[in-house]
Amino acid sequence: SDRAEAALYFKDIKSNFKIVILVDMWLTGFDVPFLDTIYIDKVLTQQHGIIQTISRVNRAYENKQSGLIVDFIGINEAIRWALKRYTNFEPEDIRGIEKAVEIVLNQIEILDNIIYKKIDCSAYFEGNGTEKYNCLNRVAEFVQQNEEFEYRFMENTKRLSRAFSLCNPHKDFTSEQLDKIHFYMGVRSIIFKLTKGDAPDISQMNRTVQRMVQEAVKANGGVEYLFKIDNKNEYDLFDINYLEKINKMELPNTKIKLLEQLLNQAIGEFKKVNKVKAENFSKRLQKIVDSYNRRSLTNADEVKAILDDVNERLFETMRDLIAEQKSFTDLGIKYEEKAFLDVLVAVEEKYDFDFPDDKNQELAKKIYELVDKTSDYTDWLNKSDIKSKLKSEIMMLLYQNGFPPMPDKATCENYKKVYNDVIEQAENFKKYN
Repeated sequence: SDRAEAALYFKDIKSNFKIVILVDMWLTGFDVPFLDTIYIDKVLTQQHGIIQTISRVNRAYENKQSGLIVDFIGINEAIRWALKRYTNFEPEDIRGIEKAVEIVLNQIEILDNIIYKKIDCSAYFEGNGTEKYNCLNRVAEFVQQNEEFEYRFMENTKRLSRAFSLCNPHKDFTSEQLDKIHFYMGVRSIIFKLTKGDAPDISQMNRTVQRMVQEAVKANGGVEYLFKIDNKNEYDLFDINYLEKINKMELPNTKIKLLEQLLNQAIGEFKKVNKVKAENFSKRLQKIVDSYNRRSLTNADEVKAILDDVNERLFETMRDLIAEQKSFTDLGIKYEEKAFLDVLVAVEEKYDFDFPDDKNQELAKKIYELVDKTSDYTDWLNKSDIKSKLKSEIMMLLYQNGFPPMPDKATCENYKKVYNDVIEQAENFKKYN
């Protein structure tokens, strides 16, 4: 597009495209290290947006001394409240942007006490590239020792990141302090990647650390697999061979977080076809994750036992999901038909009645054929007349096949719910296929 092409030119220092007038786009998350001046003449209401906007001009670049913010509208008060929101400082304590330096130094001291003094980090500061990003991974593993400690670290590094974005890096900090800042942001980015997706702070790191973090989130085969799925979706989520790659990882907490993400993705894909079974797997996964998050023991043997148990349960869940995804072949029916068979069986269990297995399979095939024909209608889910027609046809099909057995008047309302369960699966299937 024209906008994408313009972005490429603006990021090229040799380009003649030097000035751009913006309303919203490019104000946040648009990284141009050599950009040195921003003129602000609009009210910025979102506090995180204020910090991100003025941070466009604070990126380090060769021979660049500082960035300049020309404020035409008066955003100083908004900056004060943004700092309060992201750093826990009261507005009256904030004397201006220079307060951000104090906040950064304070957070470095806190992080040093809980990280740098507790685990050997020397490889990051003294080693080669491989040793540096291996150290980042080891420290990320250390941070994940329990949910409370991980939360504390992520909150401290978030405050560090927000305040650092307001500073002039090479003017306000020594090279040793900058190394510490990049180190802690690197660890944060790895954990963020494992728990939530793309790391938001990587643009604030120098290029060397960016490359190391990119290597760190792709290290050991398994994380590389996750990274590529996130960006290109070029792998089969249900391929058992990838489980073996992940199983070779030596960092148990990292492995567990990775398996959790992969399972969430795999269950999400499975749900597009089979709503009932996918929901069962989601509940099973949540129980495992809850037990993992409750870990707080300090005895090394007990912690190892918990991590080993969680790890095995996650692998078992993934193997069962893969087996379930392929189970239709043994029944001699289609993958999509199996989804309707599962919902019929679930309805039997839910409302406590029996229906012959062979009839269930035949009925599942008929429902699938009926739903599949609806694909002839464009955007049918948003057309009430077509949805009503499909619902009536499914209810008639169930009735004609005696599913469920004829109710008496007292239970008639319950059997309407039976129909609705089947129709929910039909709508779910057509929504994604």
